[in-house]
Amino acid sequence: MSDLIIPPIDLWLSQMERLSLPFQKYGSFLAEQRELLLRVHEKIRNNEKKVWVFAAPPNSGKTHIICLLARMLTDSGQKTAIVVPSNYLKEEFTNACSEVRGGLPRIDILNLVEYLKARNQYDFVLVDEAHNIKSFLELGEEYVKSLSFSLDDEFYQNLLGRYLPPNQQFAAQQLSYSSTKDLLDSLSRVRKCKAKLRDVLANPTCWSCFLYMWRKANLCNIIFVQADGLYKFKIPRKHLVLFSATPLSNSELSFYCGIPSRAISRAKTVGNLSRWKEKQRICFSITDEFDFGDKLDFLKCIIHESNTRTLVLFNTFSSCMRAYEVLKKEIKDLFVVSSHSEKSIAYREFLNCPNGTLLAASTVFWEGITVNGLRLLVIFEPPFPRPRLVDLLKKRISNGQADMSRRLKQGLGRIGRKKGESGIAITLFDVKRVGRGNFQRVFSDVKLLRERSYRSIVIIHKIFTDKSMSVESFHPLSDYQSVDF
Repeated sequence: MSDLIIPPIDLWLSQMERLSLPFQKYGSFLAEQRELLLRVHEKIRNNEKKVWVFAAPPNSGKTHIICLLARMLTDSGQKTAIVVPSNYLKEEFTNACSEVRGGLPRIDILNLVEYLKARNQYDFVLVDEAHNIKSFLELGEEYVKSLSFSLDDEFYQNLLGRYLPPNQQFAAQQLSYSSTKDLLDSLSRVRKCKAKLRDVLANPTCWSCFLYMWRKANLCNIIFVQADGLYKFKIPRKHLVLFSATPLSNSELSFYCGIPSRAISRAKTVGNLSRWKEKQRICFSITDEFDFGDKLDFLKCIIHESNTRTLVLFNTFSSCMRAYEVLKKEIKDLFVVSSHSEKSIAYREFLNCPNGTLLAASTVFWEGITVNGLRLLVIFEPPFPRPRLVDLLKKRISNGQADMSRRLKQGLGRIGRKKGESGIAITLFDVKRVGRGNFQRVFSDVKLLRERSYRSIVIIHKIFTDKSMSVESFHPLSDYQSVDF
């Protein structure tokens, strides 16, 4: 294991510039990338704590910085691994290696499952999209059993009457053993629940039960957690380095990963620094009140008019599949991510189709993956809030708007992810639903227009069909109505 010798900042940046092929192409890093490099350099030279936490906005180029850092560490004699939440992002990092001069030939790129089972000892482990560790662990069925019910589910009304009083909008609680037993008796009679809860039904005293309901979103989550805790994250010989847009708090790192606060050092968060022109993104907020069928009709118009690579995000798999069953009869080159067995196949087929449309509800498509060549994003429904176990334990759940706004900002970050790229997002709901306090946080780096449906179709037609406009021509947007809160 070699000692790590890091040069002064000017030389450090020069090394990164020589390694970065995008830098050679554009002549500069994104402002957020440069600032992140400065933060990393400071930590490497001055900090002895085992765990470093870095935060930068969505679509700020963190993936490329991680690749550059991994290459620098490896060239300095450090055994290094890159860890990502899923195989989607693992494949994305494999492709991102081509943007580093000489690639990353001696670096292991692992998903979380592979890392947790790996026997190799590493000096440095770099984790991208680290906030998804929570989702990964909470969705790991060995330790957590999670059930979701919405308005379409017959069992939802039963839960609503039992756990959410008429005068309340939301409820979050840990159920007592007697309440859990009563709930399990009811769930065991629901076919789709019985198989998933087999281990819980066999040993109910070994599981804690949490319940979250939000009337406005017609949402109910029931979560069973193995009483003896979640995973213990492996710490490498020198440093575990976590990158994400929304960093895990010290209490979350302790609860989910077994990492004590005394081992954690945080860099100052990188803000939105790039000029709008560098990563151009426009969002249309459709103010018409649509029902599900109206939205599908409007979506068909958008897809036909644009004829470009399109991603449509839903907030549940059931609504995603419901839309797919209707749209597949009329939309050519339509793909859906519907189950674990079909995900990678459908996604690869979609990427091989330059004008394809992908329907997805998976967290990775909201918060992690880069879809190469994506020019149009449609967010069909507002994202549901996803209260975390650590918050349920502390009984500090709010109405979910902050979590909704975080996920919406991540979703918008699927377009315009690189310098010089442009894209358009259309939200088929009123964006003011995220709440006044969260509004600026979500749309701080997006040009947002509030349009009625007919007006948006005209704009989409001009951009994608007539080609009489480009995304660039919307600056400074003097001809269109901007959102005022």
